[in-house]
Amino acid sequence: MIIHSIRSLLLSQPSIVTALPSQSVNRVSLPAVFCDHAPQGFTPPFAVVTDLGQDTMLTLADPVFGMRALELDIDVYGYDEPSTRSAMQTIRQFFDDYSGPAGDNTILAVIWQDESYSYVKSNEGRDTRYHVATTNYLVQFE
Repeated sequence: MIIHSIRSLLLSQPSIVTALPSQSVNRVSLPAVFCDHAPQGFTPPFAVVTDLGQDTMLTLADPVFGMRALELDIDVYGYDEPSTRSAMQTIRQFFDDYSGPAGDNTILAVIWQDESYSYVKSNEGRDTRYHVATTNYLVQFE
């Protein structure tokens, strides 16, 4: 799946790994970029890449070229707003307008669509208040 390839692509960048360092959870070292959700016990900073689906209106049904489009969110969680924004900027510096290989796929274009900042209160599923930076992308790939 392209979403796992995008995760691997982000983890291949030293600047992103520095901004979002690995952590040990139950004595297992895990990188701080995940697909869909972070495991229980993982603390910020970390990023979550979420597949929002493919819009068939954005996909060319041409069997020759086979281009597909995927909408995705990248959420960065942090303990404070400045570090959360900084980690998101590190991801954006690499991923905005990226084109090239991603696993078995080739990304043709990464188009930034939207960005927002919010926070998760302690009563919304986490033990403490986290800041969240969310960036929405359209990824064209084949």
